[in-house]
Amino acid sequence: MEQSANLAISKEEIVSLVIETIKDAFYIGDQEPLEIDLKTRFEEDLSADKVVLQDAIDSLEEEFVSRMIGFSFDERDLAEVETIGNLVDLICKQVFPREQ
Repeated sequence: MEQSANLAISKEEIVSLVIETIKDAFYIGDQEPLEIDLKTRFEEDLSADKVVLQDAIDSLEEEFVSRMIGFSFDERDLAEVETIGNLVDLICKQVFPREQ
């Protein structure tokens, strides 16, 4: 389990938070036929545009701030985000900078 010595969060917890936030942002319930995982593509699988993706990231930032963990992305970072896995990787690079 990947975990920073200074933070009380693991990569697995980040994955779980990201997936739950994406489900909420896109109104995907647990009963939906669409399976959300690290390979889920924002544009192709979720029909998401950058505005909706930014809203989801804003929600994630709020969740992480409430846990005393911060991160932020610029436009170039977001341009590279195609999948949930890409988003998790970007967050992990900031949360676990020495482990990347």
